[in-house]
Amino acid sequence: MHRKHVQWIELSAEALKHNISQFRSLLGKERRLLAMVKANAYGHGMIPIANAAVNSGSDWLGIHSVDEGITLRENGFKCPLLSVGYIPLHRLQQAVENDIRITVYNNETIEKLGDICRSLHKKAYLHIKAETGTYRQGLNESEIIPFIENIERHEGLVIEGISSHFSNIEDTTDHSYAQYQLKRFKKIVDRIEDHGISIPFKH
Repeated sequence: MHRKHVQWIELSAEALKHNISQFRSLLGKERRLLAMVKANAYGHGMIPIANAAVNSGSDWLGIHSVDEGITLRENGFKCPLLSVGYIPLHRLQQAVENDIRITVYNNETIEKLGDICRSLHKKAYLHIKAETGTYRQGLNESEIIPFIENIERHEGLVIEGISSHFSNIEDTTDHSYAQYQLKRFKKIVDRIEDHGISIPFKH
């Protein structure tokens, strides 16, 4: 038999489930565990990996696009789905209709979502992206409070979380820059809380 590819990856479903269940037990009941399954679970198969994750204790699934979210919904996944990627304005309604949590960092998205939620009589659950040093997407510290105030003008929009992204933490043993980013993130969260604003999830 002629093989098309000479390299392949074999994953142990049982080992994956064990690892996820260990994370779940360490976190405790007050925290949520999100399994990132974007980009076809990084090439390993979104649906089987998502099944293994949810069946082993993952509370949420992370995705990058509306299409990934729709695929998960069509395959019976009812857990919270958080999209960490940019969603184009013309796809936002589909995100709301499919109960996909949305990462936000620009007012254009907020205005569009406000209109959609009024039209559909639905709520959209938002996770604000804070810029701490990756310089790819997100809001600087000085922009956060005005952005939140704009969100609060729209009745159907719910601020559920705030997040950031480490620029490089897995490919190095020097985590000094990651610690710098974490300090910036905590400073942003403190600033938000000093304004009397409570955000349930920080990640």
